[in-house]
Amino acid sequence: MSGRAAPSAAGLLDQAVADGLIPGAVLAAGVRNTEPPLLHVAGYARDDATGQQPMRADTVFVDLASLTKIVATGPCVLHMVARGEIGLDSPVRDYLADFAGAGKDQVTVRQLLAHTGGLPDHRAYYERLTDAAAVRAAALAEPLVSAAGTAFCYSDIGFILLGELASVVSGTGLDDLTRQVVSDPLGMTSTTFRPGAAGPGRVAATEVIRGAAKVGVVHDENAEALGGVAGHAGLFGSAADLARFAAAWTGGKGKALFPAVLRAEALRCQTDGLPARGERRGQARRGLGWGLRGDLWDNMGDGWPASGAGHTGFTGTSLSIDPVSGLWAVLLTNAVHY
Repeated sequence: MSGRAAPSAAGLLDQAVADGLIPGAVLAAGVRNTEPPLLHVAGYARDDATGQQPMRADTVFVDLASLTKIVATGPCVLHMVARGEIGLDSPVRDYLADFAGAGKDQVTVRQLLAHTGGLPDHRAYYERLTDAAAVRAAALAEPLVSAAGTAFCYSDIGFILLGELASVVSGTGLDDLTRQVVSDPLGMTSTTFRPGAAGPGRVAATEVIRGAAKVGVVHDENAEALGGVAGHAGLFGSAADLARFAAAWTGGKGKALFPAVLRAEALRCQTDGLPARGERRGQARRGLGWGLRGDLWDNMGDGWPASGAGHTGFTGTSLSIDPVSGLWAVLLTNAVHY
């Protein structure tokens, strides 16, 4: 940089707040440890007509958006795979009888996790359906846009169905299942669906709609129509909680969620040679839920190891891990508040 030192991550976040790009952020990073040696808090959890609420290290983010896919839904499904309750290569129809239509008997659990099941990326069910049962029925009835296993398309609908599958097989709601499988074992005390107030001043605001910011309510409209509990979005949590989750994937202290061989499979590319369809075009390099280095949704910088994996959320959240070096990073912002 012409002899000048590169700006620090903390400096970049402080500048982003000063420039009005984001209201605030919490950054945590480390190597295999659950207590991050790098922790930086910037800006505001809320900054609107009602006033300014400073960001805190323990701010609960409303919400983690699509990080729900890799922090809740994916681990719950893989947990049941490890227990033999779900077959990774079994047809989804084995568990969801109403998942019917042309070619849908060929769609497997693995393909939904890797976004290769042939489902479209998104449908605005909330615009015409307000009943959660009707939204679930519409997702189950959604026709394929490509044959199973022939293309990559990042699909919220696929993960809505995975959340439903996990609930049906376990006999409990995805919220309770996530608590049993992920939150309680890893000590993620702030991670939940439908947190409500979650303690005075602890919840980050998201988008301002009709003059009022969403606080304690899921940002994604389809997830809201599903009652706030959905496989693709709706999970709330803090940076400290996601640090514990990241450590469980990078060989850190604490409880492993499932066997190492299954963790390795989740981080192995499942999409080699497949074309990408949907919102973005480019190279698809996806694991089971996770995005890998070089993927068209890759959120990791050029300096990140080639073995890295990550994911983002629409509200301004991201999580990155590297199982080889043990490096992990959590960046939570409430970017949609502006």
